[in-house]
Amino acid sequence: ILNFIQPFFRSCFSCLRKLNKKNVKAAVYSALAFMTVLNLIEGYRARQRQKVDATSEWGRYSDKPAARGMALSLLMMKLVPYTVLPSVLEFFSGKVKGEDGKYIYDSSDEYKASRPHHLRERGGELFADGLLRLGPLYIKIGQILSCRENLFPDEWIKAMERLQDRVPAKNGKEAWE
Repeated sequence: ILNFIQPFFRSCFSCLRKLNKKNVKAAVYSALAFMTVLNLIEGYRARQRQKVDATSEWGRYSDKPAARGMALSLLMMKLVPYTVLPSVLEFFSGKVKGEDGKYIYDSSDEYKASRPHHLRERGGELFADGLLRLGPLYIKIGQILSCRENLFPDEWIKAMERLQDRVPAKNGKEAWE
């Protein structure tokens, strides 16, 4: 990495010696590209740590709120396909909506075998995992949301119910670190 960084900074600073609009623009774009690469590397490292312990980033998130904001933004972007695609698939499948606004299936087995059901299940799991990884405040929000059956699909509610009683425990010493 050092072999990459030194020439990168030399080119950035050499651009700034001759101040004009083009050089400043190049330096700004270079700095943004460098920050993006660093954020991608840090995000990758955080995901590797969270594979071992989902709560491993709580301390970092309390020290760096921007990191938590970025993780929350990434979670929301990951969830978009799981919220939109099931409705689109049901709409184009020719299913009819009932009075409650949900699409009607011939049987619960047919629904459980359908692609929209699997997408909603996966979306609920991603959402619950994301809330767990974001920390105690977001776990509490997930606990509250899991009680509101009118806000989310049943699959999401089921996934968030594990935030009620199956959250990994941390002892007091770990929490302070």
